[in-house]
Amino acid sequence: MVKRIVSIVISVIVLGGLGYMVYQNVQKGIEKKKQDLEKQRNLSSMDRRLIVGVTPARRSSIDRAITASGTLVAKTQATVFSLVPGIIESFKVKEGDVVKSGDILARLESWKMALGYRQARAGLSQARINLESMSTNYTRMKHLYEEKAIPKADFEKVELGLRAARQQVNMANAAASMASSTWSDATIKAPIDGTVIMKAVEKGDLMTSAQAMKTSPLLVIAQLDTMKVDIYVSEKHILYLKKGLKAKIHVDAYKTTFYGEIDQIGEILDPVTKTLKVSIKVPNTEFKAKVSGSERIIKNPLKVGMFARVALILEERKGHITLPLDVVIRRDGYDFLFIYKDGKVTQRLIKAGIVSESQMEVIDGLKEGEKVVVLGQRALYDGQPVRLMEEDPFKFHSTFGKVPK
Repeated sequence: MVKRIVSIVISVIVLGGLGYMVYQNVQKGIEKKKQDLEKQRNLSSMDRRLIVGVTPARRSSIDRAITASGTLVAKTQATVFSLVPGIIESFKVKEGDVVKSGDILARLESWKMALGYRQARAGLSQARINLESMSTNYTRMKHLYEEKAIPKADFEKVELGLRAARQQVNMANAAASMASSTWSDATIKAPIDGTVIMKAVEKGDLMTSAQAMKTSPLLVIAQLDTMKVDIYVSEKHILYLKKGLKAKIHVDAYKTTFYGEIDQIGEILDPVTKTLKVSIKVPNTEFKAKVSGSERIIKNPLKVGMFARVALILEERKGHITLPLDVVIRRDGYDFLFIYKDGKVTQRLIKAGIVSESQMEVIDGLKEGEKVVVLGQRALYDGQPVRLMEEDPFKFHSTFGKVPK
């Protein structure tokens, strides 16, 4: 009897445990179903409109420009050569030195030239002595000829000798002048004011006769206050070219714009590329730059040999509606954009004017103040409902992609 009662109690307990487990599972199922229904309601109530960024159309300035590139050189520079062969005896300057016209730059070993000059001077003295002797003889023979003491042939011979002596003096004088000039050429002087930007030889180097014939320079002097860059312009733009036309110049070394203007325009086109050479002068003025958090003044920032990107401004327009290039969508040869109004976007065909590197002029199809979609426009269709980034509940526009109102 006791065993039966114990068996019944155990069975009740087991059945109760199983029942409780079933109850818990049922409750979990009910809770999950409620959560799914809530999630469905939340999804149904979510705003599924695309988020876009807009900005009002404004008027600004835009330039019609052509771009080209070239290498910067000094507008005025002189390459100094040795006119005579010889060993460099001394060098008075180094790269970066500022020199004046006429300053001594270097001297060549010149003792042989000095000997040559002295020899030429001695020859000149001998020729003058000979001329003096011939002049005295001529005077004496002329007197005798007038007295009919000598025949005419003898007098003519003396007269011819006098002419020859005079010619020998002239030749000796020219030789002395040449020797003097050669000796002077051993002292090399600066032809212009400027800065030594390149030095190709050192003391003790031998200048050979080939180098003396202008095949190898000693150094280069340049005036660095004004630089020059040559570009080549297509013939279709020749109509716009004129002396003084403005240009913007950029180099990799500085995050700033240098301004120049056309200085010279070529007269002949390249027969292959059909382009015209145009020289642009650029003032090389000092400016302030931030380096490692501190400001410093950079003098003559543009250096000879820098690669320069040039934007030649053919035409300037002010007060026209302009947009960034990436805002405009081009398809099948047409330009269009999207206009936002009252929660929807409208596709609008526009007519473009001047196009610069980053901007486009809109001459038809857009009014000032209209809100143009500038972010998200490539995923839109005409008449699509959208919401602005400012309406986004997560407010991510405050830290990323915010478009000014």
